[in-house]
Amino acid sequence: MTKRELFERIINDGIATKSEVNLVTDIAGYSVEILNQIIYVRTGYRDIEQYEESEIDTEPNDIDDDTGFDPFMGEYTFDC
Repeated sequence: MTKRELFERIINDGIATKSEVNLVTDIAGYSVEILNQIIYVRTGYRDIEQYEESEIDTEPNDIDDDTGFDPFMGEYTFDC
């Protein structure tokens, strides 16, 4: 991934705003290492690859079902 692609990904994924990224890169330099540091500070992930792996949808498939299953209660309910 190029620096520009990483820059845009950080903004598009809502990790940081364009102003924040511009400020950091103006101070610390415009490199993949600096952009990865922004990702780390904002998310706790070391780089975009680790972020992508961890942000995969892990929500149970039936949480939005109309079946009435409440995954937090672990049972079927009528109020969800």
